Formats: sequence, C-alpha cells, structure tokens
Amino acid sequence: ETINALNADIAGDQWIQYKAMLYSDGRNTPTLNSVALTYTDAWLNVVSPNGGESWLEGTPHNITWTSQGIDGALSNVKLEYAPDNEATWKQIIASTPNNGSYSWTLPNDPGLLTKVRITSVNYPNVVDKSNASFRLMGAEITSPNGGNIWELGKQHAITWNSGGTLGSSTLKFEYSLDSGSTWVSPEIASGQTDDGDLTWNIPTALSNASDSVKVRMTDTANTQVDDSSDAVFALVPQPAITFTYPLGSEQLKVGA
Repeated sequence: ETINALNADIAGDQWIQYKAMLYSDGRNTPTLNSVALTYTDAWLNVVSPNGGESWLEGTPHNITWTSQGIDGALSNVKLEYAPDNEATWKQIIASTPNNGSYSWTLPNDPGLLTKVRITSVNYPNVVDKSNASFRLMGAEITSPNGGNIWELGKQHAITWNSGGTLGSSTLKFEYSLDSGSTWVSPEIASGQTDDGDLTWNIPTALSNASDSVKVRMTDTANTQVDDSSDAVFALVPQPAITFTYPLGSEQLKVGA
C-alpha cells in the first residue's frame, strides 16, 4: 500500500507514469532537459518501551521513537497502548509532534503484556509497535528485592510501591524457596491492605533455609497485578554458639 493519498490506486503496480507540466509567461519558452525521481522510505520505529520494561502506574516515562520520511507540516503521530497483548488498543494522545519523544504518565490500567503503538496521523500506513511486551505494573516490591540475608524466626518488613488504586484489602503475599518455581503454602498473608508495608514473621523451621528465596505479591481482585523480588535473597538459620569444652564436670587449675 502506498502512503501517498494522491496515488492510492497504484498499490501493487509495476509501472507508474508521471507527467511534468511546464508553463510560460508568453515571452520565454521553458525547456525540460531531464527529470529525476528519488524515493524515500517512510517509517516509524519504537525505541522505548520495546519489550522487557517494568513501568509503574502513575509514574512518568518517555515513549521514544525514530522516523524517516514523515517530517514537516504533516509529521504528527498518534500514540496508543494495549495492556492485553494487542487485544485492545487505547489512545494515549490523538496527535503529537513527530519529535521522537513523548512524556507519558502511566494510567491506572495494569497489564503484564503491554505494548505501545505509534502511527502517522496523515499517513496511517506508516506505523510501528513495541517488538515485545512490557509490564505496566499496578505495584512493585521494593524489599526484599534481591541480595538480602534474613534470619529464620525474625521479623522483617516487606515493602512495596503502588501506582494506581489496588484492592482495598485484596493483596496476597507468598514466598518461594526455589527462585519462584513453586510457592510455599500457607502464604505469608492474604487480605492485606495496600499500605506499602507488611511485617513478616519468618518461620523458624530449618526447612525454610534457602539462598534462592523470592517474595511475590498479587491482587486477588485484579490478575494483572503481579510482582516478585527482582532477584533471590537468603533465609538463614540464626547463629548459635556451641561449647565443646569445658562441659561442666571438669576441674581446672588457675593459671594452668
């Protein structure tokens, strides 16, 4: 398909004819010596977000892109996003200058398979979208987020940030001892209020000792709210001192 609205009927044609029109003021005769045609491919290319990002609702992020062949007065572009792996496209802005960047404050619309699409306003066949999905997050865990060393039987705070409106008391917290392959039952907490802080009474059983621990939070009212520790952390036994000598029945000499 052509992007030139004046030649919309030439899509798929092998040959295209052009006519050069010359005009004279009646005193001078114009002469056409040669005609040269140069074609420039028109395209848009989404740079960011282009897959793999994790962006929190309510926070500003720059949508960036590059382009060719759609500059000048007819260069505006339309921006959209789909939180559901392209099933539903929603408008970010109907028309913005094609200057390569747009500051987007993320909506309260979490999606684990989100993409962004950019389209030329005047030439709608010039379009591009994120190569892969990114995460538009309703909440993100801030601690434990990898590298922590926590002792069994102690209390530690699980903390998180939320960008939009989560369920008032529908958050669930779990932990895994195998890098997130399976999640321990019972969970840490359920029906938790979105207040950004939860005290975890870590179990004392040595079976919970692991250096491949992760914590996950989900919202039972919204399956698109799901985050876990970025990297593993460790649960370790509390340090203990064991006396091997003396044990209590020995007789010791002073100064010996």
